[in-house]
Amino acid sequence: MNVMPILIRREFWEHRMMLVMAPLALCVIYLVLCVLAGAKIDVNILQFDSQPPTSAAYLVVMHTAFTILLYLLMAVVAFFYLCDCLYAERKDRSILFWKSMPVSDAATVLSKLLVALIAIPVVVFVLSFLTNIVAFGVFKALVHARAAPSVVSDWTVGGWLRLNGYLIVDILVLALWFAPVAAYQLLISAAVPRAPFVFTVLPPLALVFGERLFFGTWNIGLFLGHRLGSVQFGPRMGHGVEGVIDAVNALPLLQRPELWIGAVLAAALIVVTIRIRRHRDDS
Repeated sequence: MNVMPILIRREFWEHRMMLVMAPLALCVIYLVLCVLAGAKIDVNILQFDSQPPTSAAYLVVMHTAFTILLYLLMAVVAFFYLCDCLYAERKDRSILFWKSMPVSDAATVLSKLLVALIAIPVVVFVLSFLTNIVAFGVFKALVHARAAPSVVSDWTVGGWLRLNGYLIVDILVLALWFAPVAAYQLLISAAVPRAPFVFTVLPPLALVFGERLFFGTWNIGLFLGHRLGSVQFGPRMGHGVEGVIDAVNALPLLQRPELWIGAVLAAALIVVTIRIRRHRDDS
């Protein structure tokens, strides 16, 4: 029997407040804001690329903006999840129970990696997809009576589907891009005796400020900033709806050597993490 789906469900059950309730709460807040905005905003005064707004513009911009916001929230959630997941099972001694089960250390570590890099983004995508359909319907219904027909009738289904296709592919590409970061966090969570958050952030900060102190440069900080947040997918955003859609295409990252170098480094870190967990108990 394949235990990986069971292990992934276990992670969502044990961390349901972080992994399930947090994105659901944000979706509800977003829908409420859409109702308030639809009732108050005069869409005829809005402009998109110096042209009268269309439903295509609203649909794509609303979908992209909310999806990015939801991903940012879940990136914070994933950070704290990775800091705690392997440490918590030693702290509450549940590691003794799981080691008594026919579940390998490799499967346990890989399940936590997949939750952070694949499962959480998939949950975000599904919630964003469904929430944006409802939100756009609510927004469109509320502004319909006060907007010109061209504002609420001219929208492109194909462009919206292409946007979601890019977002699905982005999950796999960005999983490779952030794999070394997640693997590093899992290694710290499995190895340190206490305070995994401190041990996670302290070494990078020490390297950044140590370089600045002794060499007067910020090369390590710039590298970490690029790996963590300054991801430039491809060409800069173009004009109009098509430009917004193309801006979320992460496929050009596959052409970068640093992505594959990071993936190899992540694999090495995961091997070390599995070996550490294999010899750890509840201490």
